[in-house]
Amino acid sequence: MLDVSSLAAACKRNGTLLVLDVSQSCGAIPMNVRSLGADFIVCAGYKYLLSPWGQASCGRGRKTWISLRPGPYNWLSQGVESFAAPQLCGSGTCANAERWDSAEAASIYNFNLTVMEASAKFVLDAGPALIRDHNQALIDYFFERLPEGYRLASPRQASQRGVFGCIEVGSRGDTESLYQNAARRAVRGCPP
Repeated sequence: MLDVSSLAAACKRNGTLLVLDVSQSCGAIPMNVRSLGADFIVCAGYKYLLSPWGQASCGRGRKTWISLRPGPYNWLSQGVESFAAPQLCGSGTCANAERWDSAEAASIYNFNLTVMEASAKFVLDAGPALIRDHNQALIDYFFERLPEGYRLASPRQASQRGVFGCIEVGSRGDTESLYQNAARRAVRGCPP
C-alpha cells in the first residue's frame, strides 16, 4: 500500500501537484478521498467500479481547478446551467472541471454514465470493505499454496498490500513453466 499521506506532504512542501490514480483500488479498498491529500484523484471506472469501458472520473476542490490553465475556450467551458438558456457572453471560464468541457468529443460515452451510476451504486451497496476482505482471502489462499521455489513479491500482511498478490520466480524458465501450468489449468487471464 502506498503511504499517500507522506507523499502528499512531500509534494506540498515542494509546491508540486499530486495526481493520484486510484483505478486499481477504488471500489476494492475503503478510502476517504478527502483525507488522501492529493490535488487530483483520477479513476478508470472499468476496474473495481464495474463501469463500462471509457468511463472515468476526475475530481478535486475548486482551489486546485482555478490554479490550472483552462483548456480551449468554448461555450461549454463557461458553465452552462441550462441548455435552453446558455450564457454565451459570460465573464470567462468556470472555476471547476467544466472549464475543460468538450461535449462533442465525449458525447458517445454519455449513455454509459447511467450504467456507471448503477455500477457505482452496486459497489457501494456491497461495500469496498467486503470486496477487500474477499480479495485478501483469495490472495492468502494463493500464497499459502505456492509451490516451492516461488517467493512473495507482495507483503504477507494484508494491511500492507493492495488488492493484488504478486510472486517472483527464480528464472525465466520458472516463469514460463508457471505460465504454462496456469494456462493448462485455465487460470483466468491465461489463454488455454
